[in-house]
Amino acid sequence: MRGRVVFADDVVAFSHADLLVSVQDTTYADAPSRTLGSIVVADVSVAHAGDTLAWAIQTDSWLAAASPSTSLTLRVIVDVDRDGRLGVGDYVNTAAIPVAAARSDEPVDIVVRRVS
Repeated sequence: MRGRVVFADDVVAFSHADLLVSVQDTTYADAPSRTLGSIVVADVSVAHAGDTLAWAIQTDSWLAAASPSTSLTLRVIVDVDRDGRLGVGDYVNTAAIPVAAARSDEPVDIVVRRVS
């Protein structure tokens, strides 16, 4: 899977952040999601709304092992302060991005918003 992280109008310029893209097992609404795979792209920078960051994640091995009834979603965090946690000033996607929709060869755009 591959795509772009797209920054909404609330972007504040930053540099030297970490981009984390993960695939989450969100099958059970009443249980915490479980991370099945992830990538980190270090030292990313953004200056303006509409700027994008490219990402790609290899998913073939564990997607093949997942049950057809497993609900998988993509999660994006841009860790601006690089503390390893989602916090104020970081960016996160607020819309669910099902992995089934992202399995095509077409890149997936994921809009992120600033955590306030």
